[in-house]
Amino acid sequence: MLFTNEKITTIESIVTDQGDWAFNATGYLYWNSYEAWPPIPLEKQESRAAIQAAGDAYFNRFYNTSVIVPWGTPCARLEGGAYTSRIAPVLKNTCDLGMPNNLYVTNRRYVIDQEMGTVSIFLGFPGLDRTQGQNPMPDSHVFRVEGSEIRWIHTVSSCVTVGCGMNGTGPPTPPAF
Repeated sequence: MLFTNEKITTIESIVTDQGDWAFNATGYLYWNSYEAWPPIPLEKQESRAAIQAAGDAYFNRFYNTSVIVPWGTPCARLEGGAYTSRIAPVLKNTCDLGMPNNLYVTNRRYVIDQEMGTVSIFLGFPGLDRTQGQNPMPDSHVFRVEGSEIRWIHTVSSCVTVGCGMNGTGPPTPPAF
């Protein structure tokens, strides 16, 4: 959200549906229901800069494998409806699966909520839709940061072509619930 003279001038949103990256609204709702994101007590809240830095580390790692991402344990990614953990037991780090090592993610816009320990990063995800070359596709990653570590990542990503131009080689279709 952008303001000019104390008035809202821009609101950004991303809408996904069937055919977008791992889209499955039922799966998204199902897996999200297993996570607890209560407000973080004031004495445990991170600074806005620290919350943003955790999300930035994630994307900076996409092009620099020496970047240390502050993974929490447990940690899970929810992408469209696909989940990296099956909840029971979630005793290992699972957020670092499938990270690229040569992808520059720029033009990041941030919405940070200290009380919830979250940063939503709006960006253009380069190369996501294989029919569009490296043109960036609309994407949002929301990170929940607890104790200076990433616990959850939720993503929604929009493509031009059904299936993001992967001809069925993208992430598996999440099961219907």
